Amino acid sequence: MNSLFARYYMWLATMLFLTILVMGIAFMTLANSYISGRLHDQAVETARNGAEAASAYMENFGALNELYKITINTIAQAQGSHILAADANGVVVMCSDGLLCREHVGRVMPEAFVQSVLTQGAQTEQSTLGGIYDAARKVAACAVTGSGGGWPIGIVTVSTAAAGTGINVGALLRICLFVAAAVLAASSVSAYLISKRLTKPLRDISRSTQRYARGDFSSRVPADSGANDEISRLCANFNAMADSLQHLEQLRREFIANVSHELRTPMTVIGGYVDGLLDGAIPRDDGGRYLAIVSEEVRRLSRLVARMLDITLLQSGQMSYSPRPVNLCELVRRVILGFENNIEAKGIDVACELPPDDINVLFDPDALTQVLTNLIDNAVKFTPPGGLLSISVGVKGHKGTVSVTNSGIDIPEPDLPFVFDRFHKADKSRGEDKSGLGLGLYIVRSIVLGHNETINASSANGLTTFTFSVTVTK
Repeated sequence: MNSLFARYYMWLATMLFLTILVMGIAFMTLANSYISGRLHDQAVETARNGAEAASAYMENFGALNELYKITINTIAQAQGSHILAADANGVVVMCSDGLLCREHVGRVMPEAFVQSVLTQGAQTEQSTLGGIYDAARKVAACAVTGSGGGWPIGIVTVSTAAAGTGINVGALLRICLFVAAAVLAASSVSAYLISKRLTKPLRDISRSTQRYARGDFSSRVPADSGANDEISRLCANFNAMADSLQHLEQLRREFIANVSHELRTPMTVIGGYVDGLLDGAIPRDDGGRYLAIVSEEVRRLSRLVARMLDITLLQSGQMSYSPRPVNLCELVRRVILGFENNIEAKGIDVACELPPDDINVLFDPDALTQVLTNLIDNAVKFTPPGGLLSISVGVKGHKGTVSVTNSGIDIPEPDLPFVFDRFHKADKSRGEDKSGLGLGLYIVRSIVLGHNETINASSANGLTTFTFSVTVTK
């Protein structure tokens, strides 16, 4: 009973049983009430007809004869009732049991009952009629009037057993229980199959999460692609989450490998040159040149640590910006000049499309410098020798766009949705950057989104373009 399937199945089966039980009880109650009412009305009508027939016999023959006895006997047998005819004193003079009845003829009905019938003309009650019957019966009585409708001269009673005035409760109960058992059995089988089908994806998800906890993200939950219900959407979302986790796990492993390489290389160089200087293996005249190399490697480590610190601040939401008007065109020129040596070393052609007038945009100056630096550095890195690097600025209304385009090998289409993810590197297919950490574009997107702007990437026909928006101020 600890599983969701067992609890759901038992709950459904119990609700079905209680529903059928309540409906059966309500049906029996209504049926019993309806049939009892009909039998009561029938008994009253029979008593009235018997009284009218007795009046007719008294008027025509002066007394109740054997023909009247045969009449009430036939009616009683047809209806399953018992009929008595009594005089005005309540003495039974005729019975429907037969022509030679000695059990009821001559017995006297209770005086109060007789007077009530004679006075009111009719009476219904449950009674033994003063001991005439061994057990209480449902009795309907009508007065017999004389010729001309004068004072009643007698009464006629029609009675049925109290337990027999309604339906056979036991038989109906057995029928209801049989039907309930059949419906419950069919419903239980259906509930079992439905419950098992509904909870199967949950069991699959549970098994998959256990494998994820062990670091295995290959498991997926089978989903019904043709359905669009909550369970199918849950399975689809779970599989999408698993894909994302698997992708992040792969990126994490690559990141660890890249960081290890990035840290090991400069530290090995620094250690080797320092040891060479200390033990005299490097001539003192060459010491300055090698110390410059050590200094460059230290700065490289510093940049690596600073970039990782930026990632930490971005992820924790502690990176704050101070947007203010910035001369976008001037900033673009300054950043491009910073890459002059790298551009000349690779023989890259640079095309810069800037508006003739200066443009002020609302952006944090340091953050915008970092965005431009990362994008241009990324473009220079992946532009082949003799390739093309293009930076363009466009303005439309209060919005501007900055695009950085470089020639070279296209980013594969499957990689495009992930180029801004942290640790992601498309260089495996582009074949250039073997030591980057895959953090530059992640930082760019985080900064742009932090200023409520947009950024996107496209790559086709040998040209890769990164475009972000800025807000133009007067």
